[in-house]
Amino acid sequence: MTLELVNAAIGYGRKALISCLDLKVNSGDVIFLSGPNGSGKSTLAKTLLGVLPLVSGRRVTDFARLAYVPQSSHFDIQYPITVQALVAQGVRQNLALRQLLSREAGGVETRQVLEQVGLVSCAKSLLREVSGGQLQRALIARALVANPDFLLLDEPFSNLDRSGRGEVAGILRSFAAGNRTVCVIDHGDAIEKSFYSRFLEIETGHLLEQRSA
Repeated sequence: MTLELVNAAIGYGRKALISCLDLKVNSGDVIFLSGPNGSGKSTLAKTLLGVLPLVSGRRVTDFARLAYVPQSSHFDIQYPITVQALVAQGVRQNLALRQLLSREAGGVETRQVLEQVGLVSCAKSLLREVSGGQLQRALIARALVANPDFLLLDEPFSNLDRSGRGEVAGILRSFAAGNRTVCVIDHGDAIEKSFYSRFLEIETGHLLEQRSA
């Protein structure tokens, strides 16, 4: 499976932040996307996901399921919802999965993903009661329960200590091992760069690719 942007300009309305963009993403790619604040990383992410229309050019993909993990700092932890209920949102958001699974089976799917990310012990806890690392894992679990082919994460290692970064990196390694695509928006050296297979950087309105870190 692939996702391509062909001779594309991306931005909002008619204002392009990045122009003359040609990008092909393949199954199994593990991508590190970096760039200064305001350079267009989130804009590119929304365009890849199909949420934001192109200013010009074409977007072509045969990825069936794409999922997004937002920055945990942008999530309202005061909202009265448990970890388990948050993760279960991924079942409801996946129409194909919802059609295949009964309500009981959907609960089984949620519990399996909670086990996968190590959150069974705090499944009944409210979001404000869990650690930053646990919240980040819950947001990832919400995406994973939809069984995506392409997983895009916005700064998943920010505000995490070394242990939390290791936990999240382990989850992403397991996911990527299934020949599925991962794109991580980040700034620094949160985890070993050897985890990634491609390095993209937005610089002064252009998307550049480095062959090594």
